[in-house]
Amino acid sequence: MNKKNIILSLFIGTLLTFVMPLCAQNQTVTGLVVDVSGEPIIGATVMVVNGTVGTVTDIDGKFNIKVAPKSKLKVSFVGYTSQIISDLKNPRIVLLEDQLKLDEVVVLGDYGSQKLRNATGAIETISTEELKDLSVGSLGDALAGKINGLHVSLSGGRPGSTPSLQIRQSSVNTTITPSSDLGGNASPTPLYVIDGFIADEGAFNNLDINEVENVTVLKDAAAAARAAYGVVLVKTKQGKVGAPKISYSGQFGYTDALMLPKMLNAYDYGRIYNAARAANTATKDQESDDLRVQLFQSDELEAMKGMNYNLLDKEWSAALTQRHSVNISGGTEKATYFGGVSYYQQEGNIGRLDYNRWNYRAGVNANISKWMKASLQVSGNYGETNKPKNVKGGGSDGD
Repeated sequence: MNKKNIILSLFIGTLLTFVMPLCAQNQTVTGLVVDVSGEPIIGATVMVVNGTVGTVTDIDGKFNIKVAPKSKLKVSFVGYTSQIISDLKNPRIVLLEDQLKLDEVVVLGDYGSQKLRNATGAIETISTEELKDLSVGSLGDALAGKINGLHVSLSGGRPGSTPSLQIRQSSVNTTITPSSDLGGNASPTPLYVIDGFIADEGAFNNLDINEVENVTVLKDAAAAARAAYGVVLVKTKQGKVGAPKISYSGQFGYTDALMLPKMLNAYDYGRIYNAARAANTATKDQESDDLRVQLFQSDELEAMKGMNYNLLDKEWSAALTQRHSVNISGGTEKATYFGGVSYYQQEGNIGRLDYNRWNYRAGVNANISKWMKASLQVSGNYGETNKPKNVKGGGSDGD
């Protein structure tokens, strides 16, 4: 064997040494997910533990996924206890019902309650423990993307602005509703109920996340007859039996643009305006046959080279968002109490534009006798939005 063949053999051997482990790195795992009765579970999530690779089961409960050797898979589905499996040789996973979830008590459209296992309507409850770390100014913004079928029209981030909620795109149904002259004019807005009392969308959005226990959305016939487009039920925090407990929650946020758009300078604007006008494109100016009036002249364009003004460079600045909340709760078997106050501030990025809101809530629940209970709650909020003065079309100043 000559020297050339020896070098070639060594190169191929070295290459195979690195390539073979890579080829054997991933393996395809095929499995089946069923419930205790052997019925396939459709749409169960199968994820690699401590990884980003995942899939869902098909209509037969089967799945295929590529994983590295010695990997573990986590299988989960709503209403069932999640399982982690390490035996990846054609696994058959049997998911068990999550008894704790099924025994949870939910509020229904008649403002009563029952266990989730007995509820037949489309009901979904979310705890504010999942929302408290979000940097949002309203409870509605915090629900965006958290509940299936709940559409949140985001407020856009302007300080003090609030979103609107719709359940299952109810606005589509109201587009064919007769006008108010014919006895129609239905609103796609759901019914809001806070601690058993009917409220409006503004009161709902002004709630501070730290004073809310959970939010329940009724999507179909589980809603009351007066709420054809669903109900949003809010349960606020109540006192619990035990020693007095004081809690503080604070949050700071920083809002800024990753990149500001490049603005057109005055000279280029004049050139583009001239091109558009010469092409007989409509503008806001009155039509005229005099080209000296319609177009920027050469001396005007030359003067415009030194008239540049970039509003964003001069007015844009980073904004601070902060939230502070202090709660106290406690009580005995005879009576429990809860009290809390919170403050939220959101600054704007341009000009004097900011929003401040104070929330307070206090309540006492007392067991007067075996058959009688009493409850007293006091709550409120105060918000203020500061806006720069702008000259409107009529020529007057206004906030």
